[in-house]
Amino acid sequence: MRYRDQSQPDQGDASEDGHPCEAALELRRILLVSGQAAEIPADVLDLCISAAWIGKAVSRTARLREFLDMGIDPNTWQVIAAIGTDTSFARLALDASMHAPAAPGRGPELAAIRETEAFNAAFEAIANALASESGTSAAARRFVRLRSLSAGLVEIRQPPARGPEGVIDLRAERLRRRSAAQS
Repeated sequence: MRYRDQSQPDQGDASEDGHPCEAALELRRILLVSGQAAEIPADVLDLCISAAWIGKAVSRTARLREFLDMGIDPNTWQVIAAIGTDTSFARLALDASMHAPAAPGRGPELAAIRETEAFNAAFEAIANALASESGTSAAARRFVRLRSLSAGLVEIRQPPARGPEGVIDLRAERLRRRSAAQS
């Protein structure tokens, strides 16, 4: 186990939260334990790993909060299930993973992820699966299988509407203050 010197600022490490295959294996475990699947085909598990790579990149972007507000943590199996369940979420995740600016302090780490062959292959795999979703290709069949396995595992919430930068929702602020005062 590697320990970071706490006196030094975090430089970011793309492996700090595990390899994407760990999220895919956790989803596999959940599906097997819950009885939703007897086994996960290897090609579908590969698609799961690809979805986890997309989530890993999203977690380093300035759009991370948007995904967390939807109830999906991009560094977990949840992002795989969400990508498999909802094509609009999958497209949003693809866009954020490749085009969103880096979160503060995460620029070098995000750039390193985006430059890896594994991430680029994952991006292409998910993009191809989405493009051929209604077709009969192998990519379409894998995506349909992932969708059937992921059904009902996660709920994607609508993110709260946000006003212009610097504008505070007084109703929400009053509610937050009342809740804090009662605690």
